[in-house]
Amino acid sequence: MPKEIKFNKKTGIWYFLCTHKIHIGGKQKTVASTKVEAKKIGEPLVYPKDMPQSEREAYKNAHYKKLKSQNAYPSETKAINAIYDLKKQWDAKGQVFETNDKMSLFQLFDMYMDKRDFKKTSAKKSVEQALNRIKHILAHNPKVKDLNIKHYETIINFREKYKWNQKINEWVLWQKHPNPVRIAPTTTEKELICLRTALDYAVKKNWITKNYLPDFPENFRDKVTEYKNSSKDIYFSTAEVHAIADCMKETSFMLPTLLASVTGLRRNEILSLQWKDWTQEPVMNDSTNEKIMVHFLQVKRSLFYDDNKKQWTVIKADGTINPPKTPASIRKISLGYCGEDNFAVRILEEQKKIQHANNIKRGSINLPKQSDFIFSHKDGSLFAESSFTQAFIRARDEANEKFENGLSDVEIQPGTLHDLRHYHVSELIEEKASDKQISTRLGHKSVAFTIDRYGHLRKGSDVIHVSNVQKKHDDFLLS
Repeated sequence: MPKEIKFNKKTGIWYFLCTHKIHIGGKQKTVASTKVEAKKIGEPLVYPKDMPQSEREAYKNAHYKKLKSQNAYPSETKAINAIYDLKKQWDAKGQVFETNDKMSLFQLFDMYMDKRDFKKTSAKKSVEQALNRIKHILAHNPKVKDLNIKHYETIINFREKYKWNQKINEWVLWQKHPNPVRIAPTTTEKELICLRTALDYAVKKNWITKNYLPDFPENFRDKVTEYKNSSKDIYFSTAEVHAIADCMKETSFMLPTLLASVTGLRRNEILSLQWKDWTQEPVMNDSTNEKIMVHFLQVKRSLFYDDNKKQWTVIKADGTINPPKTPASIRKISLGYCGEDNFAVRILEEQKKIQHANNIKRGSINLPKQSDFIFSHKDGSLFAESSFTQAFIRARDEANEKFENGLSDVEIQPGTLHDLRHYHVSELIEEKASDKQISTRLGHKSVAFTIDRYGHLRKGSDVIHVSNVQKKHDDFLLS
């Protein structure tokens, strides 16, 4: 029952603090409260000195019983009714108009996160993070009716200077952040869109009469447009991929990096793979018109961080699997023909050897189970997405440092782990893969998106192209 017995030292009155709580982002948050007081003054609860902990519960119950006999204990029935009324009042806020004068921005955010039906956990988490950042920046919690263009400017100016450091849970100057790169204007734009969307939703639900925020400042819109026009995808060369991977040989992330380069899988898709996702199935050979066995990887789950359990997982709170980014992202991608020496299969076989060796060190001679994750810590727990990203950035910078010091002839572009997807696409385009094949392989929501992103592509066999792409890696030693 959401009530707690308390004592007011000033008045000498015992009371129930009754609350109504809602789940926001996997955590309970109190959104309404009230007091139910006793009719008469009562004695405070003071335990005798040296009383054992085991006897305190009985002593406390006896004290409450005495208070009840003196009419100095608050009414249980009234407390239950008060809690019920709080719930009714809160639920009514979803349908009944509440004046703008009463509605604060943070209250609106909490109602929005509680009432809106988000289709995906990842989408809800992303919106919640954006609104929480705005709460930090607009810490004075303005009234909704007072919102104006200056609040936009406060958020924009703050985000141009500061980044959130998750390790120390503080805002720091971007120059002092572990990843000292300015926040892109498009990131700030997404946060402002979340703010406007929450206000539009509140108007639709009649919580407020109108959205008081105007359009984004014109100079900010110009910055966003300029950034979008100037930003471009990085297309690594095979030599760059190898140079970066070579600097990751002492880490757990060399093999997942190389697998990303020959599959085009997203970071969280790579880290969510289990051994049972690696299959061999018969397909029709284009040239011989006969069936031949092909290696495949099944993509059907996505990694995320569980705030309650404080760990990375693929299992949601309701026990179901967290799906990939879009329905189209649930897919099966080919790795090449069975019986051929192809790079992706060599990566997986090498990783299986590493896991088997780790099992032996822990006293088990068993091979990895089908349900085990392909890439994980030695104890089987999942890697953090950020650890993968940071390992890639460190290796990229180390590889570039070697170039600058004359120890390598490969200059590395300032790309990210995600740019391995672009690298993979560029290799497939060179092998004349079609737009449909690439769209399906990358898990894009539509072929039109792929065409718009990468241009028109010629037709051909996906399996043949993949095999040819992987041959470029034949000389790289995995161990």
